[in-house]
Amino acid sequence: MNTANAPPVKGRLFYSIVASGEGIVDVYLNPDLRPMTTEDGFTDYDITVLVVRGINPDDERFGGDLEGHIRAHYSAWCESGEMIYL
Repeated sequence: MNTANAPPVKGRLFYSIVASGEGIVDVYLNPDLRPMTTEDGFTDYDITVLVVRGINPDDERFGGDLEGHIRAHYSAWCESGEMIYL
């Protein structure tokens, strides 16, 4: 089996597909968690993620396999994503 195309193993998550209503999904990509120490010594986190909103998973461009399309064109998906801070 080509492990480069295998499903993610626990702890290896590069994207998430989240239903946003009426058959449309949002694709969240490349989550980044950066710990930082506050002035009082506690740990806080800066979290960023790229999001591509309003995707129709049945769009013919994806050939019936949205996840496969994301994996095959991951860089392009990231380039089209909007950076959000959580």
